[in-house]
Amino acid sequence: MTRLLKAFPALLAAALSWASPSSAAVPGPSSDSLRTCAQAVNAGHAPAPRDAVLSRGVNITTLFDPAPGASQDAADIRTLMAAGIRHVRIPFDPAWVLSWPAGGAPDEKLRRLDSFVCAALRQDIAVILDNHGGDLQPTDASTADVLPRLGAAWDRMAARYAVFTPDLMIFEALNEPAFTDGKRWEPWQRELLARIRAAAPEHTVLLTASPDDTPWALSALTPLPDSNVAYVFHFYSPGLFTTQGADWVDPSLESVRGLRYPAEPGNVQAVAARARASHRRDLANYGRDYADTRALQAEIDVAAHWAQSHGVRLVATEFGVFNGAVPPESRAAWLRDVRKTLEQRSIGWTVWEYRGGFGIASDLQGPCGRASARDALGLCPSGRQAP
Repeated sequence: MTRLLKAFPALLAAALSWASPSSAAVPGPSSDSLRTCAQAVNAGHAPAPRDAVLSRGVNITTLFDPAPGASQDAADIRTLMAAGIRHVRIPFDPAWVLSWPAGGAPDEKLRRLDSFVCAALRQDIAVILDNHGGDLQPTDASTADVLPRLGAAWDRMAARYAVFTPDLMIFEALNEPAFTDGKRWEPWQRELLARIRAAAPEHTVLLTASPDDTPWALSALTPLPDSNVAYVFHFYSPGLFTTQGADWVDPSLESVRGLRYPAEPGNVQAVAARARASHRRDLANYGRDYADTRALQAEIDVAAHWAQSHGVRLVATEFGVFNGAVPPESRAAWLRDVRKTLEQRSIGWTVWEYRGGFGIASDLQGPCGRASARDALGLCPSGRQAP
């Protein structure tokens, strides 16, 4: 997520808690069961344009949390299918991948990943495997050994999952690199792309800009000479609204609660009266700038204009609203405006997240309505786009 969220990493740490290295035996780059699944998926898949596959998706961030297991996964996949979701994005920690020994049986975490990937692909729901960085996240203080370790993780991950058709298996080079100087990131990205391409020459790879996958960082990026890539950005603006009520951001927004979108003067004043004094200027700016969709559209257009000028594909692989203190109708209104803005510019999207603090699982399982994220995301039957 954006720098605002990374300033207090508890949310992502919880989402990726499964990814710490295990002492159990884990596999090499492929397994018989995975290859058997790939043969069935590849034989039964009808090719579809990559833009359609990337059109609408959801982040699966709690896959490895304690859960019922395969039965829950099957139910979730049925829910996603019924809603018209075309892809899921699954974060992984490269340090966990590097803990795999050369041989041995898959551990519980890898079996769960294999199982979910196989089940999703069998239903023509594509999978983005997202390198979420973890302790190997590049920063201004990164040492020389970080890049080779990230590359080695991709050697293993790409080789394992490239057995699946390129129409459905997608690799995301890195989530939110944190180099202040975006130009320093560019040679790293070239190297990671080369490592993925060694195992997956025909698969789509998602690339991004530093710092933090923002539209502004993307606008300064030099595209790579590879026609089978798409570029990604993340969108949580305005953070004062989308993370209101959160005590895990810095500074804490726990005292900002009940803030509506679009901004309403009376509501902004009432929220400001209850909020910490340090938030009142930001609240005043929110009231001024977010009474309509112009500020949202202007920020997304930074990325859209860059993509159009370079003739590249674009996907917003994260956007969402924390559910802790937001009025449901306002949450839906923001999701609706962002989703429509993206689709009007032919930008694919992946909402953050299915389960968790930003989760939409209950919306997808419930009725449609103006306060529902299902309706806001155009996933109700009357509002669903054609595949």
